[in-house]
Amino acid sequence: MEVGIFILLIIGISEVVKNLGLKCKYIPLFNLVLGILMSTFFMTDLALRKSILQGLIIGLSASGLFDQTKIITKQGEI
Repeated sequence: MEVGIFILLIIGISEVVKNLGLKCKYIPLFNLVLGILMSTFFMTDLALRKSILQGLIIGLSASGLFDQTKIITKQGEI
């Protein structure tokens, strides 16, 4: 369950950072770095390799959900 919470947190943080001026093309990279950092520091029960892999999965999942919300928003505007 904590993985889902991390994904939601990263999506929320990336929205805030985007509104502060980060270009949209850098959001996936930001999500990856944030996912690795969150996984490394908050999932201390995992080994370092597994923690980094988990962070990559979290960051990529957040990026995918972020992209899907952009697609849904654009379809709603048409």
